[in-house]
Parts: sequence; structure tokens; C-alpha cells
Amino acid sequence: MKSFVFIFLFGLQLQLLAFNKPVDSLIAHIKTAKADTAKVLSLLELSKKYYQTGSLEETQQYAGQALVLSQQLRFKKGMAKSHTLLGIVARYQGHYVEALEHHYTSLKIKQEVKDKEGVSASYNNIGAIYWSQGNYPEALTCFFASLKINRELNDKPGIATSCNNIGLIYSNQGNYAEALKNHFASLKIRQELNDKRGISASYNNIGLIYINQKKYEEALKNHFESLKIKIEIGDSAEMTQSYNNIGLTYDYMRKFKEAEQNYLAALKLSEIIGDQQAFAYSCSNLGMLCSRMNKPAQARDYLNKALSIAWQIGSMEDIKFSYKGLAELDSACGNYKQSLDYYKKFIVYRDSLINEENTKSIVRTEMNFEFEKKITADSIKNEEAQKIKDAEIEVQQAQLKQEKTLRYSLFTGLSLIVVFTLFLFNRFKITQKQKRIIELQNRTVDHQRHMAEEQRVLVEEKNKEITDSILYAEKIQRAIMPSASGFSKIIPNSFILFKPKDIVSGDFYWIQETSEYIFYATVDCTGHGVPGGFMSMLGTALLNEIINEKKIYEPADILDLLRIKIILALKQKGESNENKDGMDMVLCRLTKDFKELTYAAANNPLWIIKQDGTTLKLQELKADKQPVGINAGNMLQFNQHSFALEKGDTIYTFTDGYADQFGGDKGKKFKQKQLQGTVLSIAHLPIEGQYSLLDKKFENWKKNLEQVDDVLVIGIKV
Repeated sequence: MKSFVFIFLFGLQLQLLAFNKPVDSLIAHIKTAKADTAKVLSLLELSKKYYQTGSLEETQQYAGQALVLSQQLRFKKGMAKSHTLLGIVARYQGHYVEALEHHYTSLKIKQEVKDKEGVSASYNNIGAIYWSQGNYPEALTCFFASLKINRELNDKPGIATSCNNIGLIYSNQGNYAEALKNHFASLKIRQELNDKRGISASYNNIGLIYINQKKYEEALKNHFESLKIKIEIGDSAEMTQSYNNIGLTYDYMRKFKEAEQNYLAALKLSEIIGDQQAFAYSCSNLGMLCSRMNKPAQARDYLNKALSIAWQIGSMEDIKFSYKGLAELDSACGNYKQSLDYYKKFIVYRDSLINEENTKSIVRTEMNFEFEKKITADSIKNEEAQKIKDAEIEVQQAQLKQEKTLRYSLFTGLSLIVVFTLFLFNRFKITQKQKRIIELQNRTVDHQRHMAEEQRVLVEEKNKEITDSILYAEKIQRAIMPSASGFSKIIPNSFILFKPKDIVSGDFYWIQETSEYIFYATVDCTGHGVPGGFMSMLGTALLNEIINEKKIYEPADILDLLRIKIILALKQKGESNENKDGMDMVLCRLTKDFKELTYAAANNPLWIIKQDGTTLKLQELKADKQPVGINAGNMLQFNQHSFALEKGDTIYTFTDGYADQFGGDKGKKFKQKQLQGTVLSIAHLPIEGQYSLLDKKFENWKKNLEQVDDVLVIGIKV
């Protein structure tokens, strides 16, 4: 079981309008209103009202209309508030990349118009998304930034929200004392303000800490208080969390009937309002509960559904606990091998979310914030002392003012005399200067000629240094990659056609042998040259770690974990302006007797040519249309396929460089269809002959044109 932590986003408090019209009145007003800023504010007010009732589709619809009109009017405040609402809806739908784009856009606009309160709210909303992704240091940085601004503004509601969210991070790290300290501070302010929505959130989060401390009666008390307020204000979007947390508490108390009733209530409500993360969480809870109630079929159905949705929305927390639930279920059913596989995955994702570096980053963030508070306090004292000094200086300045006036009169007269003298002297100098200019121009031409020669020599030296460095990088890359002969020792009847576009390649191949299997990969990294070379070395190191250290042998699981490690290594956050570095690849696992091929593929397919009577037929094995790395769409689990092999079958894996090469008589692309025809025509030949003909075909096609990309083709004959 796990504790669902609900982040209450006070950043949603948009201060849209001074009036508070009902929904029907707002809709009628919008239909007849002029296309001005007042209509934008009405659209935003209507969008907010739909959000508060859990109607996410209508929230998105009217916020989108407000954004379009704001852009037409160049109404920056309307644009910022529209992006905020759209970002919050995207987060509830599990579209974290889209949500971050909206909130960062809103933050930028608020900073431009110097809306400090809005900036604080944006930091809270951005922090909430990082929290959902398990990026706790970034989340805490955002929450502390919000708290700092709120204290400067003496914004009590904002301070309450920031304390609440900081408490959530401490709770996730197991620091319950600091978590409760922040939550009670938040609750006190919200009670003073009679902020019902905020009070409900504080009760919710305090209840979760009591669950972790095994104080179940206290936990139930707080969760029922939270639910009571949410029902009172009609907050459907947040009622799902209360039902889940009440169910969780009963679950721990082993009151399974009461737990199931509350989990099902949460599941039904989250499905109605379209809250994907809450739906995944409810499925996960029901799956683990059914497992304990000895309902294995229902348990597996719920857990698989939770895992699928968690992968779609990129929720690392829900991925982690779905794997844990499946591990416990298979252990209870006696499927110990499958249970161990799932438990390994749980450990991997748990370690990715909570590790030593995350904890250190959080401590550093907290220390930086405390230091900034001290600096601020000192600056206030200094400011008071400075005021006294300024008063004394003002008196002295008044006395000096009269003396300065007298001096200025005298200086003005003298200055006129000096200026007239200088004018006469300047006319005399101009004649001499013109003569010297001609002499200097001649010298300048000689000097520039000399400088150009020096620059030419310098450029040649720098080019040589850069080329030497790249050549050394090539040696490192070649040393890390297996040689063609080394590859052939493990898979004897094979060839590798490897033609880098530049000295260093973004394509690479990899092979690893265990006691049971042979793994090999054909990989195309983002870019080519030096950037691609760095990615290839990162990919090789991570593949070795996953196979040799983590002992993960299923190709789809390897690609899933490789993607997570690449995202973490490159610190990718899904922001619109960051590089989407990653890899397209085919990862194959062969049994030692070469009778079975199991593979998982990202974007690039693989081909198998089999003997069908007297003819050869090519079968294309499809790939998942997503890279190994961050991407703009939903991240889904990679699929895995197994294929029976027979003697004489030929397997081809490749990157896109061969098919994308321009050439031939008309300078067109080679294309995959022509490549299929080529391999079909040579598949009957010995492996060495296939390599020679493929190489020759490529060079004849390219002729004198530039090679457009790295080229990699691997062929294996069974």
C-alpha cells in the first residue's frame, strides 16, 4: 500500500473578477459580450467555476477561448491566467509535459508584468508537477521560491499553500516531524482566513502522515473532516483523494469491506471527472486489496490497468507501486520467478525516485532558503541604519547647495573662455592631423596584411587541435564498442556494415553475453558527430549496467529502464525549450541455440528473411512508435515479441542512414523499399558476400554526393 499525497494548488486562485455570477448568467453574458478584456475575464471566471465542480472538459474549453481572445487583444494578464488554468487541467489529465509548458509560459508573462503574487502561484503549480514526476528537489526549489515571495508580500493564503507543499516533500522523504510542523502552520493560517478548500487540504495531508505513523484513528478523523468540507463545497476533483485515503486507512486497519467501499467510490468518481492519476491510484489500491482478499484474477486486472495508465501519464509513483502490487500478487500465487522480476522493477523505480542525491539536493535547497532569510533580515537592519545616515547627509547637502551655485557661476565663465581657446587650437591641429592620417593609412594596410596571415596560421592550428580531439574521441568510442571480429566471436555467422558520417558516430552497436542469452542492439542516437558520440557512450554504459548489474533480461523492461535512466542522466523535464535527446533502437535477445529471437524496438523495425518453398520472403517485425528518451506524447511501456527461428533464416537490423542516403542518377533517397529488395536479392549468399554487396551498393548509389547520416546495418544468418 502507499499513501497518496494531495497537493492543494493555491496557485489556481486567479482573482478573476470582483463579481461572482452563476454559471448560466456567465454563459448568457459571454454570448452577447464584446470581444474585449471584460469578456476574457468572464470566460476565465466560467472556466474556474467548471473546474471547481470537476468538469475538466468545460474548464479546458473556456480557458482555451480566453487564451485565444487574450492573444488577439494582447492582454497579458488574461494570457497568463488562461495558461494557468490549462496547465492545471493538463496535470489532472496526466499530460505533464503539456502542463509544464503552460505553467512556464504563464510564469514568464507574470514576471514581465511584475505580478509577484502570480509568480508565486506559478511556482506552486510547477512544483506540483515536478512532485507528480517524482522530481522532489525541483519541486522543493519551486515551493521555497513561492514561500519567499509570499513572505515579502505578507500574503497569508500564499504562505499557507507554500508551507503545505513543503510539508508534502518532507513527508515523501519520511521527515514526518518537519512535515507536520509545516502542515499545522498552514492549517492555522487557513482557519484564520476561513479558507475551506485549504482547510480540507491540510486535514487531508495531516491524515496521511498519521497513516505513516500508524495512528489510524487520528488519520480517519482528519480524512473525514477533509471529505466533509469537500462535499460541502462540491469539490468533486478532490473528493477522490479523500475516498482513497479513507480506504487506505481502513485497509491498514484490516477492515477490508470498508476499504473496498471507499476505493470503489474513488474509482467511480475519478472516471466520471477524467482524473487519470486518481483513476490509476484507485486501481492500484483495489488491486492490492483484492490480492489480500484472495481474489487474484480481480487483483491482476486492477493492477495491470493501473500500470498501463501510469505509463501513459508518466507517473513514476504509480508505476513503482503497480510493480510492487504485482510482485506481491505473484508471490502469493506461487509465481516466484515473475514475482522476483516485478520486485526488481519496483526497486529500480523506487531508487530512481528516492536516492541519496535527491535527499542531498533537498537539504541544499533548504539551507539556501534559510541563508536567504538571514540575508534579508540583515538587510532590513541595515536599511534602518541607512535612513538615519540619509537624514544627516540631507542637512549637509542643503548647506553645500548655496556654495555650489556660486562656484557654478564662476566655472561657467571660465569654461567659455577655455572652449574658445580650444576651438582656435583645434583648427590648427586639424591641418597637421590630416597629413598624419595619410601616413597612418599606409601603415594600417601593412598591419592588416600581417594580422590576416597570423589569423590564418591560428585558424589552422585550432582546426588541427579540434581534429586531434575528435580523432581521440573516435578512439575512445571504438574502444567502447565491440570490434566486428569480437561481435563475430559471439555470433559467428554475422556481419556489421558501419559507416560513420563524421569521425565520431551517433550510431552504435552493442553486444553482451550471459549464461543463457546473447543480447545485441542496433542504435541510432539523436544527431551525429561529437554530440551523437557522447550519446552512444552513455547508451553503452547504461546497457551494460542494466544487464550486468541489475540482471534485467527482458528486452522491453531493458528499454523501459534505459529510457528512465537517459531522462535522469540528461535531467530532461519535458520543457518545450529543452533538447529531446534520445535513441531509436532495436534490442534483440537470442537463445544460445539460436532457435528463438525476442526483441523490443523503438521506432526502427527489424527484418527476417525466411525460405518459403523455393522463394525467399521478407517479414517486417514492427517497432513501437516512440524513442528511448523523453518525447512530446505519452510515454508507454515498450512491447516485447518472441519469434521462432529456423536454420537458414537471416535477421537484419539497421538505422535509417542507409535508406536516407541521396544518390543514384536523379539524386533521390535510397528508401527502405529498395533496401528490402536489396537484402532479399543477397540473403541466399554467404554472410561475407552480403556485406561486400551492401557496401558496394551504397557507394555506387552515393557516388560523389555527401553522406547524409551515419550508416549501420547488422546481418545474422542462423
